[in-house]
Amino acid sequence: MQKLICLVAFIAITSIQASLPHDFHVSKCQIDYKESEQALQISMQIFIDDLELALEERGHNSLFLGSEREAAEAEQYLLEYLKERFRVQ
Repeated sequence: MQKLICLVAFIAITSIQASLPHDFHVSKCQIDYKESEQALQISMQIFIDDLELALEERGHNSLFLGSEREAAEAEQYLLEYLKERFRVQ
């Protein structure tokens, strides 16, 4: 009987957690054409937490993006990531 109660409690807790709202992050990119310079101007708004997580998954830890403690190589890793992930066609 005790195992049945534990099982029911586990299923109930798992179901409740699955239905709870979770953070939803949206990054956006705006591209403008500067006719006077004949160039594209690209502005990106990216959640730093998500960006750091993506870079950590590539093995680049403790970058502290956008802070006074930002790692010296952070910009290099960020550029490599964007070159791979961001394309304009």
